[in-house]
Amino acid sequence: MLDSGFGIPFSPKSQNSAHTQNDSTRRCIWISQEDLTPNNLEQIKDLLKSEEVPLKYWLLLAFSYKSLGHLESLDSLLKEAEAIFNSEEDSKRVKGTLYSSLGFHNLCQAQQFKNDDERHKRYMDWTNHYLRKTEVGTSLYHFYMVKGHQSVFNYMRDKNTDHLATARSMFNMAIDQSRSAIIPLVLFGNVMVLSSNYQVASVYYLRALLKASYYLAIMNNMPDSRRAPSERSLELSLAHSQLVWLKAALFFALSACQFSLGNIESAKSLIEKSIALKPLAVAHRFASAIAAYQLTHFKEDFEEDVPLLLEQYSRAHLASHILDRSNAAGQLHLCEFLFHRGNLEECTRRLLDLQKTNLPYSLRAELEYQLGRVEHAKGSYSEALNRYMNALSHKNDFLSARLQLVKAAAGCGDLGLAREHCDFLLQCLQKVAVVLKVSAYVYLCSARETLETNKWDMLKMESANNRSQNQLDISCTFHSVQQGMGRLIDERLFKALSLLEDLIFSANGSESSRNALEMSKFTNKLDAKSKAQRDFSDPLAMEYYIRCLEILVSRGREYLCPSLNEYYVEYFNLYKSDNDRFKNNFGVILMYTRNYTRACAVLQALNEKLSRKTEGSTGSGTSGAGGAGGPTERSARENMENTTLALTVRFNYALALEFAGQITKAQKIYSSITREYPRYTSAWLRRSIIAFQKCDHESTVRYLEQVKKIHPNSCEPYLLRSYQLGKIKSYDEAIQEIRKMFRAIPASAYDPYANTLLSSLMIKKSYRIAQTTGTTLTLPKEAMQYAKTALKRPSVCNFYAANCIAVILALEKNFKASYESFLLLMESLSMTSHMKLLVNKNIGILSAAITLAMVSTDRKPDKNKLNKLKVAKTQQHFQSAISNGKMDKSLYTCYIRFLFDVQKYEECIGVLETARLIFQDDAFVYNQIIVTDAMVCSYLRDAEKTSSLVEMINMLSCCRFITTSAEYLLEESQRGNTQFSAEAYNKLKQIANRVETKMIPHITSTLPQLEKTCENKQQAREKRLQLQLSIQQAHEAKKREQEQERMRAAEAEEELSEKLLKEASEIASELLTAKPTQT
Repeated sequence: MLDSGFGIPFSPKSQNSAHTQNDSTRRCIWISQEDLTPNNLEQIKDLLKSEEVPLKYWLLLAFSYKSLGHLESLDSLLKEAEAIFNSEEDSKRVKGTLYSSLGFHNLCQAQQFKNDDERHKRYMDWTNHYLRKTEVGTSLYHFYMVKGHQSVFNYMRDKNTDHLATARSMFNMAIDQSRSAIIPLVLFGNVMVLSSNYQVASVYYLRALLKASYYLAIMNNMPDSRRAPSERSLELSLAHSQLVWLKAALFFALSACQFSLGNIESAKSLIEKSIALKPLAVAHRFASAIAAYQLTHFKEDFEEDVPLLLEQYSRAHLASHILDRSNAAGQLHLCEFLFHRGNLEECTRRLLDLQKTNLPYSLRAELEYQLGRVEHAKGSYSEALNRYMNALSHKNDFLSARLQLVKAAAGCGDLGLAREHCDFLLQCLQKVAVVLKVSAYVYLCSARETLETNKWDMLKMESANNRSQNQLDISCTFHSVQQGMGRLIDERLFKALSLLEDLIFSANGSESSRNALEMSKFTNKLDAKSKAQRDFSDPLAMEYYIRCLEILVSRGREYLCPSLNEYYVEYFNLYKSDNDRFKNNFGVILMYTRNYTRACAVLQALNEKLSRKTEGSTGSGTSGAGGAGGPTERSARENMENTTLALTVRFNYALALEFAGQITKAQKIYSSITREYPRYTSAWLRRSIIAFQKCDHESTVRYLEQVKKIHPNSCEPYLLRSYQLGKIKSYDEAIQEIRKMFRAIPASAYDPYANTLLSSLMIKKSYRIAQTTGTTLTLPKEAMQYAKTALKRPSVCNFYAANCIAVILALEKNFKASYESFLLLMESLSMTSHMKLLVNKNIGILSAAITLAMVSTDRKPDKNKLNKLKVAKTQQHFQSAISNGKMDKSLYTCYIRFLFDVQKYEECIGVLETARLIFQDDAFVYNQIIVTDAMVCSYLRDAEKTSSLVEMINMLSCCRFITTSAEYLLEESQRGNTQFSAEAYNKLKQIANRVETKMIPHITSTLPQLEKTCENKQQAREKRLQLQLSIQQAHEAKKREQEQERMRAAEAEEELSEKLLKEASEIASELLTAKPTQT
């Protein structure tokens, strides 16, 4: 209404005034939107009071101020009107209008301050005060209207549908009070929209539309006044404008209902009628929303003209902005358009200007989000992060802002914050591709950051004090970090891997395909079906996936090499990448998978390419050196990176040639590398290894001595020489070499690999002495000392040596150290199935010994006193060992004995039966007899077991198994086919005799009584079930009756809807047939 303004006529000051209503000299004032400012309020109030303007114009001005957001001006006008129109001379209708307006204003204020208890209570008290004055002796129509609004506000606060029922009742009574009013019909329709009953809402909107059309038809058929405008003509003009605006708004409401019901074409037609009648900004915005829906929700038979829809969408947005330039939503749409056009400065200026205004709370989040996005595009990640955080503080479920926040946090290095918000996004948007990719990138960066940070700390430690015993050697520090942070790094990498797998398979959504991929990691093959179901259309996702696999393989997960190899092949087939680092890593992975021929080909091509590139850059740098300034710092850094990469590729190529058996070519490349880069340690070590394989011991030592001169603080030449001496069984010299390293590099005394190697060499030496001299094996105390130091970080040690040391620790009754050692061994990143069998078997035996030792310390061994957690852990270790080595008879024997000792008889019998099937050994039959006898004896002492018919029958079956198996073993022993000791033979006879003479008769005599008791229980149970069935049938009958009542109520509501539709059609027909009266 305010876009065109309205006029206020001035009434004569008295009945005797010379000015009459039809006098052309009557005065009038025109109020526009620009006039309604707080600065003009006092002038407008003085003018209204001096000219004795009626109440309706006071209210019109007051609520016009409200629509512009000037709530203080609204409050001032209403209070001034209350002081003027509160006399006894004023009519009840005037007072009802005034009091209801005051009550509605205070109700809106209470809703605005609903979180402030004190102010909310004060405004509600004023609301109730004016409602009482409205109800008592003034106007029930206005009372019902305000009460209906109050119920709607209550529903908006606590979402209780009872408030909607109250609101419907209030507005319905308002309709009954004033049959000619339009607003109650509209409000009733709004309440039905809140109830999601769009059909009934459409009926009431249609009734209101028909009444508005009727009134407009009457006004259009009234005779035009050819004279100057009078007060009556101005009022009619104002009423006509209000009705036209209301009719356009009702078309808009009907369009929204049809849109919600899915009738897009009807909604589009109705909104076009609304715009044709009066172009409202909100109607144009809704038209753009319909066009956007048609563009984004289409089926296979979509026949719409896409360019035309885009044009309609743009025109509707532009029209809404032109009609309402001050609308915040339109301004934000314009800023978004400027952002996508790349006009960041203009976009920022408009957003900052918009920020200074009093924006609605719902749009502040969008404003902060757009400001953050502009800063993000400029590269100011910290400022963008703050803006996104502000947006989320205004609207917590703003997912776009949260996604951009993750990107900004990753950009400014706050990966902890990025991970936190990634987890929230993954809960809300589990299968959205961009969320999966961004989250995978964050977890990948987190893992890499942890590795890089710790490497930097190690380098600082090395440069600070290389010879301090308080500082560990760099290799020791690296592996301490690997153990301390390794689990966290692996968790993040596997998390990223899982997200990328969801992304790769998201196009098909096949869970079986993902399972096939998981199995392929362990079976080293992918079938053709899973290949076809993978989606490799996103090269960035493939790069992230390959990076994750690379880091995991480099950390010991070598079983992932086949998968990594295949992804490399797919990547290079689909995308002709020029990333030289990728190609170098591909060659390394080919060596991991022992495809040395292909690795040589890939690395040779890359080596030739980088050699040409390095020569070209060197030539250009030499020619440019004579110019002013020489090469820039950036180009120098790039040249250094290219040279480093070329050297790495060259060494890897030589390594591939060596593994492929081309030792001569490899040795030439190693020689050239050591000649050009004498400090390149790896090449010297490889030359020493090749010389050792050729039995050229002089060259072997010479190369290692060269490394010692170049890098005096490096442990690698000492360790390699000690290992080589151990290979030729020169244990004394090998031990002496490590001791020499400890003296030269004090920090190496903490190196876990050195201590493990030294301990294992001492153990081998003691074994050799025992074998050659024929004496008893005695373990040197020094070996134990170095073993304890080495086992702090066993994942970097020789596995079998470390396992042997852990066993020795257990034999020396150092159970705690041994148990911790085995646990550390289990964390080793590269373990074969045989390694897993050994470590799980040994730790299972040790854990069983510890568990049973704790029970034996009690006065009476009790099953209930067992540590259930330790028992479960021990079982887990034994089961893991069995899964990695099923043909180990001693493993089954240990596991069976442990289960017997902890009185887990049923599980023990299950393992015994499996062992009997695998090994076909009568010893397991004998053990099963012992276990079954113990189980039956235990059950016979249990009152709960002896009172169960099923358990007693099972015990009888067990007794018969004992007698049958015992007879078989005794016969085989008499024939000499089975070797049992005399003690075992006698015990077997005792068990068979006791079971046959005592246990079986006892059980058989108890069974008839138990059967009778069981029958009685069954009969009682049947009676109870019958009673429950009758109760259930009664409940179902009551439920059917309630369902019938509900159906009758639904039918009644449907009849009411049909009646309302019939009334609406009758009114429409009357409007079409009736002729308006003319005056």
